[in-house]
Amino acid sequence: MGPVIDSIKSVYPSARLLDTDIQRMLNQEKDKHYFKKLSDKKFVTKDQIKTYKAIMASKYWKLLKKKQRELNLAVRKAFNTKTKMKVFAYNDKGEKTVVMTPLDSIKYHKNFLQTGVLAIDPHTGYIKAWVGGINFKYFQYDHINTKRQVGSTFKPFIYATAIINKGISPCMKVQDIQYSIMPGDGNFGLSKIWKPGNAEEFTHEYMTLYDGLLKSKNSISVYLMKELKNVDIVRDFVSKLGIDKNDIPRQPSICLGSADLSVMQMTQAYAVFANKGIYNKPLFVLRIEDREGRIIYNALPEQKRVINEDHNYVIVSMLRYAAKYIQHKLKTPVGGKTGTTNDYRDGWFMGISPNLVVGTWVGGDEQWIRFRSIKYGQGAYMARPIFVKFLQKLENGKNIDYDPNVQFEKPEGGVSIELDCEVYDKLKEEPQTPLDGEEDFEEDL
Repeated sequence: MGPVIDSIKSVYPSARLLDTDIQRMLNQEKDKHYFKKLSDKKFVTKDQIKTYKAIMASKYWKLLKKKQRELNLAVRKAFNTKTKMKVFAYNDKGEKTVVMTPLDSIKYHKNFLQTGVLAIDPHTGYIKAWVGGINFKYFQYDHINTKRQVGSTFKPFIYATAIINKGISPCMKVQDIQYSIMPGDGNFGLSKIWKPGNAEEFTHEYMTLYDGLLKSKNSISVYLMKELKNVDIVRDFVSKLGIDKNDIPRQPSICLGSADLSVMQMTQAYAVFANKGIYNKPLFVLRIEDREGRIIYNALPEQKRVINEDHNYVIVSMLRYAAKYIQHKLKTPVGGKTGTTNDYRDGWFMGISPNLVVGTWVGGDEQWIRFRSIKYGQGAYMARPIFVKFLQKLENGKNIDYDPNVQFEKPEGGVSIELDCEVYDKLKEEPQTPLDGEEDFEEDL
């Protein structure tokens, strides 16, 4: 192929002759409207089409097609010829020797779920553990900084924004019905009605915000989003937690977790909750010295209070309630939130403890890899067990600087927002009545 392509480029310097380009020209031969379809979808420019047509009208086109066919046949043969090779395996060596075709080896390796696990000391920002994937030799891709849809792990940011700006209690009750945000509502700028559903049917029951977060009810998140009246207040809040607000769409759907964020971004944000509302920039390398011991780099810590201690304790209380089903498995007091995304592609668990915050994502290397049902494709099944087992290892490990007995500290001046729902109910004779809603069903994020 090389000499043919070199000859074509000597005549048409702007020509790009990747497999995709050659296939486009072959498709045009079969369908005279193919280039127009590409142009209408803005996949190609007019100049590209002009170059394609010039090549197809040139003396090189017949030879280029022949060489492309020969290449395709050679590739097909090579990819379908069985050969002895080493592939990844969950054993002591991390691999095994098999006989399979290269094509089958690609399919084999796509069957493995990947994970990104990051552990941060919330008080210093020091990164204590960084797992970018299951095996670097075979999967050289760092999932700590990969951006994937975060699902319901984003919901605590919505609850936190409402608590901070509205002073509401986690004991406040909201009816589990479908809420709608209409064009003209607040500052959302919608052109049509938005009314998402729950993962399950609406119960029409009143539930506390505690239970809304625990059960990951879309209805409750949409209600709070509607009450906040715009998305910028949420985007501004998460930016204080270290997340670039430009990564957060200006759409109310962010309250269901539509944003694509990284494990790094999410873990540093949750670390604020575990550190009494104080943000610390994550640090991986503290100092670099040359061979003579001279310091050539010193990390500059970045710390600032972004949530007052009072409100932060309320958020921590909600996260602890949301993680109550795993607390009996651990000595360490913990809080956290699961996340499950569209098509069951990504499973998350963001876990906090007084001295360690662990963000965990699980999914396929490619976003088209997914589970077919929520049974296995949810954060509670894919990601949360990693957090539990990791902390159990720390709790039972010898010579590890980890104290499972440290508790989340209550603010010295107490908490101004009522956290005891029995007391709260005595103060509130009637549950808050939300706006009317309609039933519908859509997949929960």
